[in-house]
Amino acid sequence: MAEEEAPKQVEELHHDEINPDAPNADIAFDHSPPDVKMSMLDQLIGEGTNPTEVRFVLGMAILIALNNGFINGVCLSAMLSQGPFDIRNPNKAMVSGTAGYVTNTATQLILYLLPDTDAAGKEAAMETYIWNLSMFMCYMAGSFIPGFLSPRAKPYSFDPFFGPSFIIGGSMLLASSLLAVYQQEANGAYGTEPIFYLAIAANGVQNGVASIYSANLIRCTLTGAITDIGLVFGQMLRGNFVKVARAIVLAIIVISFWAGGLIAFPIIRTLGEYSLLVTAGIFYFVGALCIVYLMVSLKLSFAQALTGNWDWKTVLKKIHPSGTEEDMLALFDKLDHDGGGTLDMHELEKGLAGQVSIDEMKALLNAADSDNSGDIDKQEWADLVKELFSEEG
Repeated sequence: MAEEEAPKQVEELHHDEINPDAPNADIAFDHSPPDVKMSMLDQLIGEGTNPTEVRFVLGMAILIALNNGFINGVCLSAMLSQGPFDIRNPNKAMVSGTAGYVTNTATQLILYLLPDTDAAGKEAAMETYIWNLSMFMCYMAGSFIPGFLSPRAKPYSFDPFFGPSFIIGGSMLLASSLLAVYQQEANGAYGTEPIFYLAIAANGVQNGVASIYSANLIRCTLTGAITDIGLVFGQMLRGNFVKVARAIVLAIIVISFWAGGLIAFPIIRTLGEYSLLVTAGIFYFVGALCIVYLMVSLKLSFAQALTGNWDWKTVLKKIHPSGTEEDMLALFDKLDHDGGGTLDMHELEKGLAGQVSIDEMKALLNAADSDNSGDIDKQEWADLVKELFSEEG
């Protein structure tokens, strides 16, 4: 009898409202196709996000993937520099990922430590080890930059320093291109390593920003993206269509990366060592678009958007431009419509509609939510107000 009732129980889990307090409620899975009424963006990242911002970022992600493929194609073309070439003075290098470099550090270290490796072999192994170690460390240094500039960034929330991060990445590629030009003019008299160190660091910057914003949904390296596409296709064959939108986005990113590699060859044949100037220009273009977006959506000055010098204080002053500290503290209870003792994004939207934008509400929520719970409790609000008035005092 229990076995006959099982299908009905599963169906109820799919279609009836699940009690979050019930035992094992969190392990119910919905294998039904997504509701056609649900927008693609809601399927992708959930409800409550700013669709304009998400579309903007997804557009930038496609451009970044194209640029990533282009940079990699240029650096693998063997046309950036002149010889003579050796282990520490390569004429080409992969700059879109680090898996190969990490593996090579292990194999070369073992080769160096083997007792039967002669002196020349040990020297070559150590040089190769240093080269591979330097490449993946430069990539990590690039991703360190957006992490350092945006320490409290939350998924699907535009951070003040995304634009400046791309400006830094563009400057790295500009320096890389200028070094390639200088190396050519010197007839290969100088080493090529810094050209590739700067290029792979720039890729680390753009992939770091993409990962921060999208919680690793937007993957500009192919291994992770192709893995996720395969997982989604496998789930779809078993009737789970929940992540179809994710697979579509990742497929577009993979195609964009491939297209970047495709156009790299004719461009480098035309521009030669100047080709990396194109990628630097794309970086600066993306950074400029981020800055313009912030200026329009948050009504910031150019200087504020360029330097990341804007925060929640601007939002609080808009809400209560002439309010006292007591007024600001009392505002919490007015916004807490359900009396639950916390403010979530929906309550902020309901209480502050017309006064500040969705992006500004996100900035306020991110700043106050010190425990990363997704809402603001009364103590967090009081701490924020206290900090605002202590600075003004």
